[in-house]
Amino acid sequence: MPGKQINPDLPQIFIVEDEAVIAMRLERLLTHQDYEVVGVAPRGEDAIQKVGEKRPDLILMDIQLAGELDGVETAARIRERFDIPIVYLWSHPERMITEEIQRTRPAGFISKPVRDQEVLATVETALYKHRMETKLRESEMLLAHSQQIAHVGSWILDVATDHLTWSDETYRIFGLEPQAFAVTYEAFLDAVHPEDRAAVDAAYNKSLREGEDGYDIEHRIVHRQSGEIRHVHEKCIHERNESGEIFCSIGTVQDITERKQVEEKLAEERKRLNFIMETTRTHFDILDTDLNLHHVDSAWQKIYGDPEGRKCYEYFMGLDTPCPGCGVPLALETKEIVVSEEFLPKENRSIEVHTIPFQNAEGEWLVAEFNIDITERKRAEQALKHRMAQLTALGQAAQAVTASLDLDKVLTQVISLAHEVAASDYISVALVDKGGQMTQAVENVPDVPALVYRVRDEGISNWITHSRRPVIIDQIGEDGSIIPALGEGAPRVANAYIVEAGVKSAAGLPLMVKDHVLGVIFFHSLQPGAYHDQLPVLMPFANQVAIAIENARLYQAEHESRKQAEALRQATQAVSASLGQRETLGLILKQLKRVLVYDTASVLILHEGDAPDLVVDIGYEDEQMTSGEARQVLSDSPILSQMARDLQSVVSGDVRQLDAWTWVSGAKHVRSWLGVPLVVRDQMIGALMVDQCQTNAFGESEKQIAETFAQHVAQAIENARLMTKTREQARQVRQIMDTVPEGVLLLDAGGRVLQANPVAEGDLLVLAGAAVGDTLTHLGSRPLAELLTSPPVKGLWHEIKVHDGRTFEVIARPVENGPEPEQWVLVIKDATREREIQAQIQQQAQLAAVGQLAAGIAHDFNNIMTVIVLYTQMGLNMPDIPPKLRERLEIVSQQARRAIDLIQQILDFGRRAVLERRPMDLSPFLKEVVKLLERTVPENIQVKLSYGQDEYIVNADPTRMQQAIMNLATNARDAMLPQGGGELRITLSRTTATDEIRCVTCGQLLDGEWVRIAVTDSGSGIPPEALPHMFEPFFTTKEVGQGTGLGLSQVYGIVKQHEGHINFTTQVGQGTTFNIYLPALQTQPPATLTIEKRASIQGQGEMVLVVEDNTALRKALTATLELLNYRVLQAANGHEALAVLEQHADEIALVLSDLVMPEMGGQALFHAMQQRSLGLPVVMLSGHPMENELETLQAQGLAGWMLKPPSEEQLSQLLARVLNGESE
Repeated sequence: MPGKQINPDLPQIFIVEDEAVIAMRLERLLTHQDYEVVGVAPRGEDAIQKVGEKRPDLILMDIQLAGELDGVETAARIRERFDIPIVYLWSHPERMITEEIQRTRPAGFISKPVRDQEVLATVETALYKHRMETKLRESEMLLAHSQQIAHVGSWILDVATDHLTWSDETYRIFGLEPQAFAVTYEAFLDAVHPEDRAAVDAAYNKSLREGEDGYDIEHRIVHRQSGEIRHVHEKCIHERNESGEIFCSIGTVQDITERKQVEEKLAEERKRLNFIMETTRTHFDILDTDLNLHHVDSAWQKIYGDPEGRKCYEYFMGLDTPCPGCGVPLALETKEIVVSEEFLPKENRSIEVHTIPFQNAEGEWLVAEFNIDITERKRAEQALKHRMAQLTALGQAAQAVTASLDLDKVLTQVISLAHEVAASDYISVALVDKGGQMTQAVENVPDVPALVYRVRDEGISNWITHSRRPVIIDQIGEDGSIIPALGEGAPRVANAYIVEAGVKSAAGLPLMVKDHVLGVIFFHSLQPGAYHDQLPVLMPFANQVAIAIENARLYQAEHESRKQAEALRQATQAVSASLGQRETLGLILKQLKRVLVYDTASVLILHEGDAPDLVVDIGYEDEQMTSGEARQVLSDSPILSQMARDLQSVVSGDVRQLDAWTWVSGAKHVRSWLGVPLVVRDQMIGALMVDQCQTNAFGESEKQIAETFAQHVAQAIENARLMTKTREQARQVRQIMDTVPEGVLLLDAGGRVLQANPVAEGDLLVLAGAAVGDTLTHLGSRPLAELLTSPPVKGLWHEIKVHDGRTFEVIARPVENGPEPEQWVLVIKDATREREIQAQIQQQAQLAAVGQLAAGIAHDFNNIMTVIVLYTQMGLNMPDIPPKLRERLEIVSQQARRAIDLIQQILDFGRRAVLERRPMDLSPFLKEVVKLLERTVPENIQVKLSYGQDEYIVNADPTRMQQAIMNLATNARDAMLPQGGGELRITLSRTTATDEIRCVTCGQLLDGEWVRIAVTDSGSGIPPEALPHMFEPFFTTKEVGQGTGLGLSQVYGIVKQHEGHINFTTQVGQGTTFNIYLPALQTQPPATLTIEKRASIQGQGEMVLVVEDNTALRKALTATLELLNYRVLQAANGHEALAVLEQHADEIALVLSDLVMPEMGGQALFHAMQQRSLGLPVVMLSGHPMENELETLQAQGLAGWMLKPPSEEQLSQLLARVLNGESE
């Protein structure tokens, strides 16, 4: 219908009818009933095309159409493409509806001829049904799509019939096909996961049994198609009838597998996040604008505690104010994320803080901080920086070590650069030969033996050399154990010296070039694990070092060939240029060192009839090779004997394998040895010897080099021997000049000083103001020509006086080589001191001679004095002697006593006097001395004694101590008399030598408890020039004849015999104090000593055998004993005494014998009596100071002894004590 306006609001009908009348009727009928006929087609082909264009709501289709397609076929094709209801028009309603018609799903049938009511009713019904079906399909589709989208299926269970109905989505969820699955409750349970089946059944039955409204559970099912286990959420509601009984259960099944998976993933992610946060030590906290903490994760709370009410800076940092550089204010201001870094001191780690501002639900601004642990990153950064520095140092090291071709410099540079490449405390480099033996080493390990001495065959160095593998030692234990172990066959313990040096970890790498091992480099650290990951840096460095060493070796080899030729040339020059043996040989050995590597070298020279001598040794220390041990070892060496016999060189690769090898103790390191005989005129005059600490160090080439140099050495020794005597003579002359006490000059003919010894150099300055090299014209006031040619006025010496009062003596002698002397020798002697002491000697010569004579003949002199004293005392004891005779005898006794005292002074000075020491209290003793002094010193001198309450007990000889005090008092008296008197004070005290108290004579510092006797005078003091000579014998400041010079010397001797010390202080014009220090004796106070004269004790007629070789003394002793009421037998020596004892042993009560006698003395007599078991008491008399011998005899049983001359009283008292059995 062309041009017809279509009303889209009316139902649209398309008519397919080949009969035009019927078509027009239908069109008018439908149009009149408010239907819109959109088209009419008489054939099926046309209808198909137009229906596609018009899309009508309903088609009226004639079954029988003209054309190729009938109505059914046309309807089928249209239904394939469009969902448009079709109502058939047919003329034979009686026919059955065929299967073809049924497949087109007809909406109705209208019989021909058509009736209006039937048409309208059928059309209306068809349109309504299609609309309802469309809505139903859309609703079902929407439901199905909704269930599919939500993964929710539904089901209905008729409780009475047990009929179960599932929706399509339910089938899909279970993986079932509706056509292949009979839906029952049991089939449903069978689809549930076996482990959940009982729980699902129990939940449903329980709800039925207990009348619940339904149930809600989650469980698993097994998808039938994939076998996958899926999770479902099942919810059921029970429907009840009017009586309240459950007749139907309606439920839903929702596939929640994805949700479960998401939940599981979320849980896993949460677990992973927690793990990551814990592993990476990432923490989270929230705080407000005032920096108050609102939240802190649990991990941090374990460390820092409860954050409630705490500020972040106080909580984390322990600060009172916000952290410097805090990112929170900036984040709140900019509303942007701020990233900063902080250091947590409590955890000792660094964190990266991501500060994120946000608003909470109330609109308040808060800050979330994600705190990421970046400690390891920081360490990695530092490690990277360190690695970059290492690589930089490695590059610099590569340039540095290859910059030099000097092997020693290369090795030294390696030690220095290795510290920069790998932070190490110590570095060691050892080079090896092709056999793996060490040839050279350098290191900086302190206080350990050299590397060459501590390398072991089983050590790490050798293991690296042979295995060619680097070694990393992370830990060296206190016992030297290596951790981790290096592998099978490798050392398990580090070198003991390295352990003692404190090394805790090490790295050792082979130095290799083209599979050839040059050596080993070691890095040592005092920290464990220092080289754990350093191999990537150490290996390139070791390779660079190996290349540098190889380059240096190649250069050195080429250089050695040139150097050998030069060394030989230098050695030849040394032989011809110098006649000094040691210098020449030393130079030759140094040249040898240039071309032959050795540790030590020496030149042996043989001496006829004497031990060999090493004149040059290089490399030895502490004169090892010049000691007596070395000479003896060399003398006995069979190897040297072999060389002398065969005149052939000897080479040993390992001296420890030689049975005949002996060497000095200081050369135990020697392993390789090369000896070359030094031959002159077919005789071995010596040997050139070199050695090394490494084995197999010398081969044929080294031997040829050494033999070539040995020829030069032999020539040098021969040349030196020709000049030895001449040089020795010159040396002796010079030595004589330097050692003589006088000055010696050598002048040429013009007076120029050619040589001068040290003494002469000083004399020249005084006499002429000249030095060696100057020309002399005079000495002092004497012209030089006069001293050389004119004879002296007196004697052999010319005398020269200079302005300072000094006197010199000069003598000259010509050195004649022809008619006229070419040189002069002058001897200059400073005679000043000699002239000064000559005067003193002249003054004291007589007294010195007397003193020496008295000391030499003390025994004989005491014998004589004994006779005089005894006879004088006997004379004085005679009754009724005339007064004049008594006076004369007393004078004789007094002078004899003075002579005895003089001898005693001499003996005291020489410390040869015999002491009778005993414990004595000095306070009462000095009181008696002071009483004696008060009677003897002039009245214008006051004598005072002062002492404290302490004990002053010493072990001393009272007589000798009295002599010492009296001598000091006499000197004090003489010092005070010229000024009209004064005060003599004696002070007694105890002192502990806490201050520096030093003996003036021996310089010793006093220590311990001492008793001090201070004798002080107010005299004139001692002049300074006399101080150094105070205790010298015969030195005196008094006028000639006024003093002997022995007083202070005697005091000094007495004090020293008492183990004491003496010093003094003096001041000119004010006086002098002498201090005597005696060792304090810790004992009970002895009985008070008094100075008194004791009477003689008479004998009881006992018989005494007197043994004395001096006839006069023997008679005097006999007479004295007889006056003391003793009977006396006499003998001239020990032999006579023994004869007398054989006859009168029973009668004799005591033997009184001289100690020193010819033939048999008193000591031999005493021993002979003991051998013969003669138990008689023996008393010895001695004129010699033989205290040690007498004390020894006393220890052996001697009854007593006495020095000559004894007084009658002393002799009587001693004999009485001995006879009464009292100990001496």
